[in-house]
Amino acid sequence: MNNMNITHDFDNCQSDVYKEVITDLISREKMGRAKYGTTVDKANLSEKEWLHHAYEEALDMAIYLKRIMSLKK
Repeated sequence: MNNMNITHDFDNCQSDVYKEVITDLISREKMGRAKYGTTVDKANLSEKEWLHHAYEEALDMAIYLKRIMSLKK
């Protein structure tokens, strides 16, 4: 990772949506460290295991989207 000043970049960000996403990412990383005791950088998973995790997350997202779509009918 380069030596950019994250705080400075965040403070100068014009988009509230971007700020919310950045805040969510930081919160998610903290939750992951608390739950798993490590970060994704240090997690010792195979490529196949990473793909399986991503696939499961995509399935969850499809379920959430389908539920929302069913409410909009």
